Amino acid sequence: MDKPHMAPWEQAIFDGYTAGKKPTYDELEAALLGALRERNAAKQTTVSIAGDLTEIVVARMRGDTAKVLAAVDAVIAKSVKIVTTPSETLQ
Repeated sequence: MDKPHMAPWEQAIFDGYTAGKKPTYDELEAALLGALRERNAAKQTTVSIAGDLTEIVVARMRGDTAKVLAAVDAVIAKSVKIVTTPSETLQ
């Protein structure tokens, strides 16, 4: 069975656990710091998405179609990356 992709701190804890070892304090500290970094990144992403969505919803509630489209275009420009291979065409 393939293991899922893991951050280095996750891998260290996982490897030790599967080998029957208790994690060291350094490993636990690294795991905590890694988990906090991931949580902070997720929180920033959530706040950003909430801000974008708020802008779209408020514009829609006010009936401002131009602002809705502008906000959606801004989200696409900021967040969407389209990658194609030479054999693919974007339609």
